[in-house]
Amino acid sequence: MRNEFDLLVEKATSLPLESQEIFLDILQKNYHAARRLEIIKDVEAGRKDYEEGNVIEGNADDIVREIFD
Repeated sequence: MRNEFDLLVEKATSLPLESQEIFLDILQKNYHAARRLEIIKDVEAGRKDYEEGNVIEGNADDIVREIFD
């Protein structure tokens, strides 16, 4: 895995600057899209837990007390 990563970095840095900028833009857009999907899944899981009553409601002290009691 490390060799593949090193090779990718080497190839990317050997590109002309304009191509590096385009490559970076593509990577950032892909990263942000993947991160958005993760956040959506987390929100959906949280909503499901809330609807099923699998949450602790209250302030921080209430929640800590509930966890440790």
